[in-house]
Amino acid sequence: MPLDSYSGLQQEALDWVDDGTLAGAKVQSFIALAEAEMRDRLLIGRAEILAELAAPAGADLVALPADCGSVVSLSISGDPSRALRFIDGQEFNRVIGAELLAGPPRFYTIEAGKLRLGPTPDATGRVRITYNRDLPGLSAATPSNWLLARYPQAYLNGALKYASLFLVEDTRAEGFDALFKQALDGIVEADARRRTGPRPRMAFRPLA
Repeated sequence: MPLDSYSGLQQEALDWVDDGTLAGAKVQSFIALAEAEMRDRLLIGRAEILAELAAPAGADLVALPADCGSVVSLSISGDPSRALRFIDGQEFNRVIGAELLAGPPRFYTIEAGKLRLGPTPDATGRVRITYNRDLPGLSAATPSNWLLARYPQAYLNGALKYASLFLVEDTRAEGFDALFKQALDGIVEADARRRTGPRPRMAFRPLA
């Protein structure tokens, strides 16, 4: 079955390790465990997203994108753009409350899933945000995501690793773990190449 959907992934995992005792719900838990490990290891540029958000005049709160996992950088769009500096909530309240009321934003903090800009924008503008996209968990409502679409082998080997650990007599757990790590290492390496670009070629001339 093609590994391009949640149901396809579950069926493929069952085909590999099912000894007649596994149920679909148990396979779903193996996939969730693999996802948790991938979230820990794959906070990488592959998931980096650049977006622009509206910042109305007089409004200091701007909703973060729904798939935002963590903010990498924030700036006010313009020519030139102005980078905003992150400060924690307590420092934000002290600085903004005591010194700055309204004007071009210079700082930001995060409160309850929203950006809080300081000072409060005195003119309508746009905020440019670079953020790490979260990995949406697979489910019936979310049958695929960006990682499954590009690297299905990572999902499969991760699920098989945890399935083999559950099936104590299955001796393949170590092999599946190695394949899982290899898949994750490949994702990280591919991201590093994407970030830095191809290495320049150097032409060597023979000495005269």
